[in-house]
Amino acid sequence: MKKIISLFALAFLFVIHSQAGRLELTGGSIDCIKGQEYISVSLDYSNTVYNGKTPIPFYEYLKSQRRLPNWEYKSLEYFCEWFNDETEKTTVCVKCEDVEYEIVVVVNEFNTNGRINATVIVKKLSTDETMATFSLKGGDGDAKDMVPLRDPMKDAGECIGKFFNKNL
Repeated sequence: MKKIISLFALAFLFVIHSQAGRLELTGGSIDCIKGQEYISVSLDYSNTVYNGKTPIPFYEYLKSQRRLPNWEYKSLEYFCEWFNDETEKTTVCVKCEDVEYEIVVVVNEFNTNGRINATVIVKKLSTDETMATFSLKGGDGDAKDMVPLRDPMKDAGECIGKFFNKNL
């Protein structure tokens, strides 16, 4: 009986882990971040497509659902919270002042199950130069959430925070 329960628990953990976001460094390096105490974070959904039965621009989808005011800012707060829980070396914040670098989460697709496909860019603010690029497949979310990117931004923050913590 103990073996069955242990096997079930292990399978459950595997399913939960496999549902989490996946992050892959596709270009550049985050070596420039070493020694940076703070990094700003922003969200770009200007070219996002909602993949329902027929793909439509994300802003059209947003009109069909009720949303909290400032949902974009709230989504970024979730990103910051989960990122900062994962790393001790760097802190991200929304609209940080006097920082050299910014993480930009560019949401490419938002799916009916609330998952996102995104490109994450680390850029130097003074030159707008891209220092590193990541591909992110966010975990499950809720497409009808009043903060539509809440869960995907939690996943993104956690994944990127772990990567930064491991590689800085």
